[in-house]
Amino acid sequence: MIGKDGYLSKTDELYISQYPYRVTRNLFQDEDAVSRYSREFDGKLDVEDSLYIIIGSDAGNLVKYLSAIDKPIGTRYVFLETDEIFRLVCDEIDYKAGENNIWISTYDEFFPLLEDVYLTDYLYVNGVRLIKSLSAEYGYVEEYRSLYWEVDTKIQDISWSVRVKLGQALFINNQLENCADNIESASFLKGCLQGRTVILIAGGPSLDRYIDWVANNRDRAIVFAVSRVSKRLLQAGIEPDFLFSVDPEDVSYQISREALEFNGNVTLINQYHVATQLLSQWPHRKFYSGNLLPWDSILNPPRDLYFGGAGPTVTNHALAAAYWMGAGHVVLIGVDLCFPEDGVTHASGSREFEAGPRFDITGLSVITNEGKPASTTSDYLSAADCLDVMAGHFKGLGLEVVTLSEKAMKLSNVPFRTLKEIEFPPIEPFSMSIVQSTSISQLRALSEELDAKADELSTLVDLICSAQKVHNDLYVNEKVVISTKSTLEDIDKNIEQEHTELFRLIKLLSLRGLVRMSVDFIDPESLDIHSVKKRLDIYYESLLQGGLLLKNMLASAIGKVDRRLSERICFEDYKSIDDKVSEGWISNHEYGRFKIYQESCFSSEQLEKLSYAFRKELEVDYNSVLTQESLSASKRALPRRVVEFIDKNDLDSLRNLKVSLEGNKEYEAFIPLIHGAELLLEGDNQLALNAFGAAASNVDSPVLEPCLGYVFRLATDLGYTQVALDALAGLACIDRIYLTHYADALAAVGQLDDAILHEVEYVECFGLHSPSRVKLKAWLTELGRTEELELLRDLDKC
Repeated sequence: MIGKDGYLSKTDELYISQYPYRVTRNLFQDEDAVSRYSREFDGKLDVEDSLYIIIGSDAGNLVKYLSAIDKPIGTRYVFLETDEIFRLVCDEIDYKAGENNIWISTYDEFFPLLEDVYLTDYLYVNGVRLIKSLSAEYGYVEEYRSLYWEVDTKIQDISWSVRVKLGQALFINNQLENCADNIESASFLKGCLQGRTVILIAGGPSLDRYIDWVANNRDRAIVFAVSRVSKRLLQAGIEPDFLFSVDPEDVSYQISREALEFNGNVTLINQYHVATQLLSQWPHRKFYSGNLLPWDSILNPPRDLYFGGAGPTVTNHALAAAYWMGAGHVVLIGVDLCFPEDGVTHASGSREFEAGPRFDITGLSVITNEGKPASTTSDYLSAADCLDVMAGHFKGLGLEVVTLSEKAMKLSNVPFRTLKEIEFPPIEPFSMSIVQSTSISQLRALSEELDAKADELSTLVDLICSAQKVHNDLYVNEKVVISTKSTLEDIDKNIEQEHTELFRLIKLLSLRGLVRMSVDFIDPESLDIHSVKKRLDIYYESLLQGGLLLKNMLASAIGKVDRRLSERICFEDYKSIDDKVSEGWISNHEYGRFKIYQESCFSSEQLEKLSYAFRKELEVDYNSVLTQESLSASKRALPRRVVEFIDKNDLDSLRNLKVSLEGNKEYEAFIPLIHGAELLLEGDNQLALNAFGAAASNVDSPVLEPCLGYVFRLATDLGYTQVALDALAGLACIDRIYLTHYADALAAVGQLDDAILHEVEYVECFGLHSPSRVKLKAWLTELGRTEELELLRDLDKC
């Protein structure tokens, strides 16, 4: 245990004799380990319901420290060590897996171990925290650097799929919002393109290279396009046969709204949960994938004709539709699923292209069709895996999928083809003669079903409230009241068995809270009655909030169906649209709905007002805001990307980065950091120091802090004491958190008066913690400043 002096007892001494120096250097020479850890990790290792993933163990010292202190409920610690240090640590500290909720692992066993300790559940509650040990933070073990970046990338990859599941609220909301506008299922398109060749266009950078080829061959194939490339296609004079949109976020509409300018020959195929503003304004034929409603209903497509589409991206969805519609060949264009060396992620005409290179992406890397490495993201990697599986499956069923891009991610079932290898069989002109409209009877049936579900939901929410109240009365004098427990179980049974489908939706909407109360985070034997009550409080409160959220969603959907009913009644009974309906379109941001009806339905005043509102909406500059956000994110992330390349000793990637930014004024100020990093990786520490020093001389530089950090490290290694001190002084001016490090450095060279001055300044900002108290006491004693020592002792008593 930790004694009053701040040290572990002698039997648990925080020192491993055989192998400490290469790992920990002088970390604990001037300050005991407990004080050092308390200072460095203050508040960073004690968050409840957290999974701490720690790179390195400081030769076992950090493991011993965590074993000796009180740990928060539901929290676990997993250390990743090199093979060599792992063997040493396990021998020295008598390691037992899981003891004190601590695990140590080598890389080979690491990710399976994370799943065993409920990594996914911790991700659900945003409880995964990647931490560097001190020896990893200060770079004493080179292997730790690459391990950190690999784990960071992998965790981001896994967390992406978790975020998708946590986004169910948006999918459910849009499904209900869109049910009034989803007219006809895409299931009925089965086989309509029998044997034809489809050109499938997405927004990757390679689109620019092949868009003229598409224009020249427009009449020889069926053109599928994702909605985000609408602006680019209009610029090139190309209108697709089928347009696809999937994403439910508002930004999907903002980057696709130019699609509303296509003519009536373009058919929209959308997922049921597509962005509501795009669907509500689409004026031409449209078909939805998936179910109309999020529960079993006769209004959903027949099971024998069900087309659900595919995920996770709109490209996967479009490919699935090509197979469903009977296509014989699919040629992919702009389906790159990775990024070129210059970091530009999308074709021209997109906000991403306008924003320039991206550096706020993970370190995931893949091989392209031309055999070169390329960066990608978790969602693209997931989409690529799915696309490859789909293409392999479809090939056995008569659909061949190829790509024209040599810079696309290499997939085993999607071969690369040159333009000369693409052949188009002769085809008859393609057209669709289907005329659509939502009938009044259809809308009334929908209204009746939504009303019935709303009534059932009110009953269900009342039952959850009752369960919550009974649970509050369940505990008396540290014991469970058996009769009350029986009542609660009866209510829970009623909820689950009598309202199965709505309860399922409520649980989806309550997912984060439901996972948070999971007892899997802690040892069941350690649960006292207070812990049980707390977690069940979370359970019922989460269900109640989910129920109320679903109630609001249903109310909104009912309101939209009622508006559509009024709209259709006006048109069918009176062949006109009244002012209430047209004003409703404007107030609900459905400006383009007037294009669904003939001009004769409107007065000249209405038509002018609606046309004006629609034109103004198309003129709104969403892109500049989105572009600036993307650019700002990339600029913030660029220094981290440079540090990643340094840590990985990846000189080639660093050079490619430098080339991609040359001539780009937006990134001109970042080049000095990259130049210094290049010299560092080339092994010329003196020139690297000079480069970082020159960059750090510009106080307005966006890379001032990392450059000063490297100046300090290099100057220390090269023995330039004053240069190292000056760098720390500069860092302390940027962020006062560096004051204590500056004070340590000053004390190390005998400048105790200045050290005390800066440590006191640090204390004024962050409080008098134990490490500062110990240091100040030692320095004041050495200088014989007795009056200040007495003041410090008085503060100790407080």
